[in-house]
Amino acid sequence: MRRLFVAFCLWGVGVGGAWADPQVPITDFFIEPAANSPMLSPSGRFLSVIRDHGDTETIAIADIERKEPIRMIPTGGGHVLWLRWASDDRLLVGLLLLSYTSDGKFLIDVASRTVAFDRNGGRSVTLFEGERGLLRNNRFTSNVSFLPDDREHVLIPLWQDKVFNLYKVNIYDGQFEKISKGKRHTIKWLSDSSGIPKIRIDSNKRGTMLYFYRYEEKQGDWALYKTFNVKKDEPPEFWPISPGKEPGQFYVMATPDGEDRSAIYLYDLESSSYLEKVYSHPKVDLDSPILTDRGRRLVGATYYEDRLGFLSDWPQIIEPFEYLNAQFNNESNVEYVDMNDDGTRALLYVSGPRRPGEYYIYTFPTKDLDRINNRWPELSENELGQMEIVHFKSRDGMDLTAYVTHPVGRDGVMAPTVVLPHGGPEARDYYDFDPMVQFLASRGYRVLQVNFRGSSGYGRHFAESGYGEWGGKMQNDLEDGARMLMARNLSSSDNMCIAGASYGGYAALLAAQRNNGLFKCAISISGISDLPDFLSFVRKEEGQDSDAYLYWTEAIGDPSKDSQRLRLVSPARNASSIGIPILLVHGDLDEIVPIKQSEKMKGALKRLGKTVRFVTIEEEGHSYWDNENEMELYQEMETFLGNHLTGQF
Repeated sequence: MRRLFVAFCLWGVGVGGAWADPQVPITDFFIEPAANSPMLSPSGRFLSVIRDHGDTETIAIADIERKEPIRMIPTGGGHVLWLRWASDDRLLVGLLLLSYTSDGKFLIDVASRTVAFDRNGGRSVTLFEGERGLLRNNRFTSNVSFLPDDREHVLIPLWQDKVFNLYKVNIYDGQFEKISKGKRHTIKWLSDSSGIPKIRIDSNKRGTMLYFYRYEEKQGDWALYKTFNVKKDEPPEFWPISPGKEPGQFYVMATPDGEDRSAIYLYDLESSSYLEKVYSHPKVDLDSPILTDRGRRLVGATYYEDRLGFLSDWPQIIEPFEYLNAQFNNESNVEYVDMNDDGTRALLYVSGPRRPGEYYIYTFPTKDLDRINNRWPELSENELGQMEIVHFKSRDGMDLTAYVTHPVGRDGVMAPTVVLPHGGPEARDYYDFDPMVQFLASRGYRVLQVNFRGSSGYGRHFAESGYGEWGGKMQNDLEDGARMLMARNLSSSDNMCIAGASYGGYAALLAAQRNNGLFKCAISISGISDLPDFLSFVRKEEGQDSDAYLYWTEAIGDPSKDSQRLRLVSPARNASSIGIPILLVHGDLDEIVPIKQSEKMKGALKRLGKTVRFVTIEEEGHSYWDNENEMELYQEMETFLGNHLTGQF
């Protein structure tokens, strides 16, 4: 294994192997890498990467075969959103442009633009530059799609006449033409193998619903053919991937009626029918497609049982898999991030519980493996906890999977424990690096993550087995996981806390309400506390007949038919049952779970004289907070857990 021209791009800089102090600085979990977002050119000869210089960024380009740098291209002060190769000679970059007041204190404008330039940085063109009428109504013009067999044009949607239209743009001279018309909330078009837009995807105002349209040639207009609810942190139940074998055909990731698990199908748009199941797994949902040729050629698919696995008809994808896993001790996930057009060179992302994430270039014929950078450069394997995969049965016989991360040096001994239910609830946890999990492990805590019933990834039946079980069997699964650790003498009920975000925050509060002696404290981050009030909020935002509201009433319960049960499993309405300290953290701009849910919980606890701390994170939504606010959350958790659990580092 080699390192690739480290001096040029500051790639491959590792951390020493000495035994580390377990009290890892909190900042180590938030330090950004000096270089990120590497991409291969279509031939695989050239590599681009975005280099961070603090206040500015540059685009670094290197010749992989000669192992030498070519160019450092400045971005003119803009923040690079993405970088993609149109050909070996031409690149596209999406730039975020920020404007401040003259004293530099206040942000007054935000915009994005797409810039095209040659590999040496020459012949730079800002697409739509000079079109004041269009740009005035389009602050963001960096949503780009490629065309088949056309290296000179791309597709870009722009806002015009109160709708989004699709434009075909020349990336050499900036000339453009409108080729399709959308609606106010159109988010994406997809073209078929001939390059003609055939699928349009719209969303509702809140982004909680997706509407799929197909282009009807005879009518010369778009027709709605599918509608789906968007579940947080999960891909839609139907999503076009790439053009199929013939015009009007697409490969799609879907879970058709009558099927339990998501798979990849060849889909005929005109007849709305599935022609062929291309990739599937007998136990779990597929995770994502593997694409080449600028995202237009399907060559395989990935899945997770616990670790990442591959399905493909391409020998050059499957054959190296065992070899690559052996290189990383069979305890990491090896992901294909990018691949050149002929499949002879791949960009890999390798991560695992104790491997925060590294990028490599792998050349198939020679098996050369070149490391280029770390995702979390300050974290080393010795500072991170070992993760264990555990299979156990719930009290009613359901087969469940959990991940137990042990604090460093305490794999087989008793330790204070944090049960960490995931959000969603139709999401799941993985055998992989998780910064919050490893932060807690670095503080001496054992962390339990249970993929309780209602989680995604294990098929439709498993996900739907959680419907109507908020506060019921889903909660039992978490408690059964905690008791499993206790039975193994790894944890005890007098030294265990439960913490989670979104649905996980609800589960933490419900555990406190149950007050069965399992937990000493609870942390709710952006959590729901009152189910009837939450359903009322969704009904008001989405509409009583909306698919989004119907989904939540199916998953949680009908506020009319199930009113008594919903009140009984709403912690804010049962605060008198809570006897342990509570930490509430919520973003004040949360549009998914409004901050009123945490405010109501705080008020109910305060009125009863219960122990509660409430932290408002300003100017943040439901998730994906900036580093400073995430760090504040970690610090609040560290202090709170340190006050109520014993034996941490």
